[in-house]
Amino acid sequence: MVCVIGITACFLFSAVFLCSHLFVASQKKIWKDEIIGLQEIVRGASYKDILLHGAGKYGLGRQASPAPLDYIFVKKIDQLKTSVNYFSFPPRVYFRLWPILVTLSAVWFIIICFMRNICKNYIDNYKSVYAIQVFLLICACFLFLYDGYVYYYAIEMRPYALWNSLWFITGSLSLLMPYSSRLLIFFLTGLALSATGSIFQIISLACAYNIVAAIENKKLSLILKDNIKIFLFPSLISIYYCLRATNWHYADPMWGTWQEFFEFWYANIKDSILLIGSLLLCFINKENRRYAVLPVTMLILFLLGPAIYWITRSKGMFFSHRHYMYYGLTDSMALLICIQCMPNIIKDVSTRKILYIALAATFVIAGRVALGDKEIIARFHKSIPHVKIVLKRGIPYIEDEAEKKYQ
Repeated sequence: MVCVIGITACFLFSAVFLCSHLFVASQKKIWKDEIIGLQEIVRGASYKDILLHGAGKYGLGRQASPAPLDYIFVKKIDQLKTSVNYFSFPPRVYFRLWPILVTLSAVWFIIICFMRNICKNYIDNYKSVYAIQVFLLICACFLFLYDGYVYYYAIEMRPYALWNSLWFITGSLSLLMPYSSRLLIFFLTGLALSATGSIFQIISLACAYNIVAAIENKKLSLILKDNIKIFLFPSLISIYYCLRATNWHYADPMWGTWQEFFEFWYANIKDSILLIGSLLLCFINKENRRYAVLPVTMLILFLLGPAIYWITRSKGMFFSHRHYMYYGLTDSMALLICIQCMPNIIKDVSTRKILYIALAATFVIAGRVALGDKEIIARFHKSIPHVKIVLKRGIPYIEDEAEKKYQ
């Protein structure tokens, strides 16, 4: 019953997200970066050119991140538009269906995987823990969908939605299966193909894996073997496209200063209390240590922040919060870590203590969502009128003459 309620709740806020984004996608004009990417890269190059050379060499359409995966998918979508008649959507909505559906697919992939795992590890004597796991899963997925970066870039025909979704899936799968599993390596490879910024995520994940493996006294030969099997191929792909990134010329101070970066960096670090809590849960119980790889990865990404800023600015690229959009997933991933840690923790404490832990976690997470993430609640609340419009009148659309050239 709890599982059904959880899936229903996830379905409802996913439906609100979908309807709202279809509405917003119809009202927001296709802007310069989207049109240039579509004309110069998607339509101006073959699949082979995009795959071999990336998206960094096409005149006005050259991208700071040459990673090609998103452009390959969009090229296929562009080629299908006539045969599917835009799925009866306005053209600008049709082209933005891809980031919307990628974002929702990531959420439902995680929901299905974690619900299956929660049900598999269900313990009759601890029904309150089972309920809190489902509650945390609902919160994690809600926080992901209505995070500022996810919410905004899910309606733009740009690689950010794919990159962030693949990172959410990769991090989540690292909690559910052995690191050597083919599925995890598959998504890690997809991550490498989605953005050159993924090189920092791959490095952080590899470092975290080695740290935790050393804590667990794993043999050095096995650690080296796992590094080659898991991280070598994705790393080589990411490096390949990093080497194809061109230099830019955005000068200080207009396009970013150290002070601006540190203000942004500090704001994200001080809000990472759930990440610290999830890391402690990983070391309370020996069986939970393997889950520590994900929170350690996120902490390394935070520590690497200044180095990432220096590297991007040294390449002449401007500073933007979206280059660190994975910081916005910290709370969602911390909740998923808590879900995985709870079954092993309950084996060591009494039923009464478990109930206290479950209740405390409920109030902490509820408080975090209600007080610490007012903007997330505001985005959800703002989406509801859009749903009403879509259900009553369909998707309203005013054709823009300037946009006909990309149809």
